[in-house]
Amino acid sequence: MALITAYWGLDSIIVLTTLVVTVYLYMTRKYNYWKKRGVFELPPTPIFGNFSDIMFMKKNPGYFMKDLYDQRKGMSYIGLYLLDKPCLMVCDRELVKNILIKDFNYFADRHTSPDTKDRLGYANLFFIKNPAWKTLRAKLTPTFTSGKLKKMFELMLECGKNLDTHLNSLKLEEFEGDDLVAQAAIFFTAGYETSSTVMAFSLYELAIHSEIQNRLRREILDALHETDGKITYDMVCSLQYLDMVVSETLRMYPPLPFLDRLTVETYKMPNSDLVLEKGTPVYISMLGIHYDPEYFSDPEKYDPERFSEENKRNIPSCAYIPFGGGPRICIGARMGLLQTKLGIITILSKYEVTPCEKTLIPMVLDPKAALTMPLGGGLHLNIRELH
Repeated sequence: MALITAYWGLDSIIVLTTLVVTVYLYMTRKYNYWKKRGVFELPPTPIFGNFSDIMFMKKNPGYFMKDLYDQRKGMSYIGLYLLDKPCLMVCDRELVKNILIKDFNYFADRHTSPDTKDRLGYANLFFIKNPAWKTLRAKLTPTFTSGKLKKMFELMLECGKNLDTHLNSLKLEEFEGDDLVAQAAIFFTAGYETSSTVMAFSLYELAIHSEIQNRLRREILDALHETDGKITYDMVCSLQYLDMVVSETLRMYPPLPFLDRLTVETYKMPNSDLVLEKGTPVYISMLGIHYDPEYFSDPEKYDPERFSEENKRNIPSCAYIPFGGGPRICIGARMGLLQTKLGIITILSKYEVTPCEKTLIPMVLDPKAALTMPLGGGLHLNIRELH
């Protein structure tokens, strides 16, 4: 005798069906949240909401967020669901500016965060929440002043020399024509992964666009001639075309392709009747904004000229945010740029990079990586010594 019917098998089916229906109803109970508020929303998948492609690692998170951005249909924001939790993607540049800068106090925390008991994971500047974040930021900010970076520069040069030594040692092994993993900025520790990634993507684009590579090399060699071959802090900072190249790489391949914020207090969206409840996650797609033709014409094209002194003045505020923006902008941005530029100078001053048979053309991003990473984790290029 079973519990409900006369058969255990039938009881099992009834219990399982009841469980599935209960889970379904519970996980979809909020799926009219944005419609009630008059907000355009993308139809969610039951249970998983709008983020199933990320959860099942079908699509790179950065490109996934960009695809959502591209479906905005002229809307300033889009209603989404993370599992059963309503969240908002902000697409309008002025609203992005409000969230990151003007009204920062309403969005001071990130939504994604490790358990507070995990001190190594949580208690760092990237994840820690207010008010502890504000105190920690104030203590760490003096580490990245121009004066401190100049003092660090000699250590960076040592890393650059190690890279040069490593590349020279490869000559003893059929070096000419061999593949080089452009993620070869291994002289950076794991903590500087974003810098090495930007360097790698820069070398990738330079390998594909030989005319840009040649122009940049001429600028580097001319500068080295002026300094008698010595790389100095001021010399690196003076290379305008190198800055344009790295800036364009950061536009196309921002290491963190989207931002997340948490609404820490009830917030009324400017020029709208929409009110965000406390605890609502907010997402900003860097890739979406960086590839928006409203701000960057022909956005799929790698074009450093976008960041010439004349042209970059025409880029609207918050249309280019590779390091985020506002008080929570990346604290190590200047240090990261310095490291990236130094690595590129070290390689291009002596070597030429070209595509090889393993080079990903077009670029494919790894769907399993949270950061902007190429499929397989590395970029394969040929490297040849200049004669």
